[in-house]
Amino acid sequence: MNENSDSCLVHPELPRVIDKIIEVVRGLVEHGFGEATIRISIQKGNKRTIVIESGKSYQYTVHFSELQN
Repeated sequence: MNENSDSCLVHPELPRVIDKIIEVVRGLVEHGFGEATIRISIQKGNKRTIVIESGKSYQYTVHFSELQN
């Protein structure tokens, strides 16, 4: 099985990451103040771990193949 066929078995996370970033920014703007941090690191198997912190912490794993679409 090659990497492209493996990616078909994985639910896309990138749209969820983008939705969460929009939600966090919108919340900060509505409150009028605040702070958020986004950290991205490369993991094995061409995966990216994305952590969004703003009061709470949200973690996602995005496969590199999602970025090529």
